[in-house]
Amino acid sequence: THRTSLTAARRRRPSSVGDSGRRVAASLPQPSEANRVPLWGVATVTAVLTPGNLVINQGVFAIENTATPNATGTITINSGGIFGLWANKAGRVSRPIVSNNGTIQNLGSNAVLNSPASITTGTTLTVTGTATTYMAGAISGTGNLVKSGSGGFTFAGNTFTGKTTINEGYFGVTGEGGSGAAPAGFVADHITLANGAAGGIGNVVNGYYYGPPLGPNRGITLAEAGGGFDVYGHQGGRSTFAVNGVISGPGTPFKSRG
Repeated sequence: THRTSLTAARRRRPSSVGDSGRRVAASLPQPSEANRVPLWGVATVTAVLTPGNLVINQGVFAIENTATPNATGTITINSGGIFGLWANKAGRVSRPIVSNNGTIQNLGSNAVLNSPASITTGTTLTVTGTATTYMAGAISGTGNLVKSGSGGFTFAGNTFTGKTTINEGYFGVTGEGGSGAAPAGFVADHITLANGAAGGIGNVVNGYYYGPPLGPNRGITLAEAGGGFDVYGHQGGRSTFAVNGVISGPGTPFKSRG
């Protein structure tokens, strides 16, 4: 299996590599930023990533629109590297991800990520962006998870054993699953709400009628800016979000809806 190491060093014109290997200009709008290499699918051309291991060392490598990177291999995101998503539909992106202090970023259009992701020991995976991303694949490993950016990330269920810090935006959970495996003993800052305010910053969000409660060992720490719980209800219904652990810290908690 070959390995492809990418270092995005300059501004690239949006482009797509189709099945035939020809390069076509992207016709859909996208943010303009430096250090970004996009893989696009446009019109009738489906961009693909061939088998092999992809390593992102610096800058942004983005899978956008109908591009499909699902051949055999892994995507490794090292410190300084960003794996970008833009308007990805369910099933388009499912190649396993390994994070070594890497970042997964939504680049401005709602996306679905089916890839399972593993956080290596002693490192942090950052998820960020301005739009909504649904992570259908589980996050595993022993590292920590940080949510930043104004957008939302929702999760089908995670098994990682590290801590979770929510700095900004919505972090969608259905009880225990979103924040990984429950610790064996009490951890006061297993979840930290670091920048909370009414209106969706630093929130833990419950998306179902009656999500399983957060267990007693999963402590929640409120940083000085506070944080809270948005129990928004499913399809206009009323939800219940239960916390069986201790909420502590200098910040002020809030609760909205539900």
